Amino acid sequence: MAKKSKKSAKGRARPSMNVTPLVDVVLVLLIIFMVVLPNTEKGASVQLPTLEHAEEDPEGPEPYMLSIRDDGALYFEDRRLEDTQFSDVLDQAHAADPERKLMLRADRRVRYQRVRTLFGMAQDIGFPGVMLRVGVDPDQAATQES
Repeated sequence: MAKKSKKSAKGRARPSMNVTPLVDVVLVLLIIFMVVLPNTEKGASVQLPTLEHAEEDPEGPEPYMLSIRDDGALYFEDRRLEDTQFSDVLDQAHAADPERKLMLRADRRVRYQRVRTLFGMAQDIGFPGVMLRVGVDPDQAATQES
């Protein structure tokens, strides 16, 4: 059965807008962004410790990313480092861009002593800021949004 167009008071056909294709496109884009965005962070895959009142990420150029995996492996950006290379690589990075900060990401199972030692070494090298990356506790985030 053919769909009849709506008629106005004067007897002429009135066009109706079909938004279904627009909604379909928006939903597909939403799904794509939901899948792609969580995987855009550089460095090794680590489970971050959580923090109740996390600060926003800093403004300015993106900081260098230093990651410590749960097995103790060090990564500078995407590059695997041995403990003996750590200081030299950070010295070179700081010399190349002295204004760039350093973000330290450590798996929650890494001992605090190791994190603090590397944090102190990075500060001694002279980075203008050394930050610790933590995750937000999902339970806390849900209660804060309500």
